[in-house]
Amino acid sequence: MSALDLQVVGMGLVSPTGLRPEDHAFFVRAGSTLNGPQVFESETGEPIELAHCPWLGAEMPLRERTIALAIQAAQHAIAPWAAQQEQSGQSLAAVLTCPAPCGLFSEGDASAIEAELTARLGLRFAARATGAAGFFTALQSAAHWLASGAEQAVLLVAVDSFVSPVLLAERGHVWSRWLRNSPPLAEAAAAVVVSTPAAAQDLGLDSLGRIVFSGADREPACDDNDIPVDGSAMTRLLRNAATIDGTVTQSFGPHNIDRLRQQSFDYAVSRNPGSVASECRLVCVEDDIGCTGAASGGVHLVYGLAVELHRTAPFGAGGPLAAWSISRDGTRGLCIAKGAWGD
Repeated sequence: MSALDLQVVGMGLVSPTGLRPEDHAFFVRAGSTLNGPQVFESETGEPIELAHCPWLGAEMPLRERTIALAIQAAQHAIAPWAAQQEQSGQSLAAVLTCPAPCGLFSEGDASAIEAELTARLGLRFAARATGAAGFFTALQSAAHWLASGAEQAVLLVAVDSFVSPVLLAERGHVWSRWLRNSPPLAEAAAAVVVSTPAAAQDLGLDSLGRIVFSGADREPACDDNDIPVDGSAMTRLLRNAATIDGTVTQSFGPHNIDRLRQQSFDYAVSRNPGSVASECRLVCVEDDIGCTGAASGGVHLVYGLAVELHRTAPFGAGGPLAAWSISRDGTRGLCIAKGAWGD
């Protein structure tokens, strides 16, 4: 975990709320979505809310859904780079963030996403990360390759979907004293193309924002044991990020997903006075989209940068913003970014 200087030169975001980052920036502000949550029933007749992308329907298999979501987000993110590199034939290095292998999502599913993105968009996958905080680990890998001169630009894609009859059935049996009135299950993909300032200038790519810090750290508490730990991992991340000039005025993350995640962030802020503004705007875009799983870290970062770019924040705009998430295995991830104001 360290200070960075990465230019964001391309972004993509797709969810039931919209097809592009700007859709989310405008629709969320207006309180509107492309597709509101639908109500399904568990085997016992309990209502379960599900927000799915309407153009995919509700019955497409999980592997095909994640591929379609990832392609949509990645295609939009790489468009500026592809336009500049049309004649070069150079492939773009990429990192996929997806769910950790489990009963419903396998190593084969992750490989299938990478294969389709490679075939359809000419990408070259160099690494993989897992979990909601994996996106921030992927950012560190990208920064290393860019600093070494091995790459001019790197694409990061995060994707997940809960639109599955099996997952719906499981949702009906989940209970935790830490849960709030959580948003519905959903699906999303987020993508960013990052480059160094010098390379971005050489490539003729405009900056959509700047990432100045990214890190990930492990905590013993996870979604399977519900230990109310004291947020030490997030505290360490925020302490390291505090070396960056400026006070965070907007925080984008799973603030309203459950109390354990919010508590981790609250403890970190209380132990790092001055790093976060006392009137910092706390944003949980999953309240509007629905739960996005392994896509969460990327979703919150891209949404935060889109809000800055299109000036849709009601307050707190213009200063450093934080994006964060916590994986089911207890990994905490955090990055600090600065937005690019549009004309």
